[in-house]
Amino acid sequence: MLWNDGGTTWHVTDLTHQSGDLWTAPIVSAAASILVDGEAQDGAGNVGFSFNKAVNFQSVVDTTGPSLLASQPLTGDTYTLNQQVKTSFDCSDLGGTASCTGTTDIGGPPIVSGGLLDTSKVGSHTFTITGRDLSGNVRTKSVGYRVLFGFSGFRPPISNPPILNIDNAGRTIPVKWSLTQAAGAYANLDAVQAIWSTGIVCPNSASSTTAGDVPIGLSGLKIAGGDFQFNWSTDRSWSGSCRRLYIRLSDGTTPYADFQLK
Repeated sequence: MLWNDGGTTWHVTDLTHQSGDLWTAPIVSAAASILVDGEAQDGAGNVGFSFNKAVNFQSVVDTTGPSLLASQPLTGDTYTLNQQVKTSFDCSDLGGTASCTGTTDIGGPPIVSGGLLDTSKVGSHTFTITGRDLSGNVRTKSVGYRVLFGFSGFRPPISNPPILNIDNAGRTIPVKWSLTQAAGAYANLDAVQAIWSTGIVCPNSASSTTAGDVPIGLSGLKIAGGDFQFNWSTDRSWSGSCRRLYIRLSDGTTPYADFQLK
């Protein structure tokens, strides 16, 4: 396009393709009125032009940032630790988009759509899209996602919910489970924050009274062959009651198993 802001010189500016039929370029001038002459040529050599045609060439003050769309991740999405997840997001603006990047609260440099989402830390995280248009307007959009360990349940002899395990009060019950990353690597002891049990109502029990929490601690916790192992010493006084054994993990989840003690 050619443009003139009242001087003796006409300036030439190449337009940049944005999408569809939209081609844009910024004009920087303090003049109150600008004359514009636009010309286009197609692949067959046909040429079209227009000189200050009606409202098509009237300047517009843009005060609104780009429209932002997140397709991956979506709010509430859950991934496994170190899972390879490609992002998918978009920033669009009628006046043209200068930049469109995404970041996470975990850290690291900004990425463009198609870059890998950071899943290197368990817990709840935020992915933020930042779009800037050619007028300098900025808009952000954030979505929350979670990163968890791979937990496939407790190992035998313990059965997982909704099955109620039946055992003898006073016996030491071996508890085993594994926590993995997306590629299969095992987690370390720091992944477990607490172990405790609490009383629950037994099936078909006429009583609704339950005992309180009993903290167990982590002193006996170990890892062998990739599995977490812990020996739970039950109390003889729990005979005739039911209890729920909890494992609190650093990813925010709390797996459990239920027991009826004879």
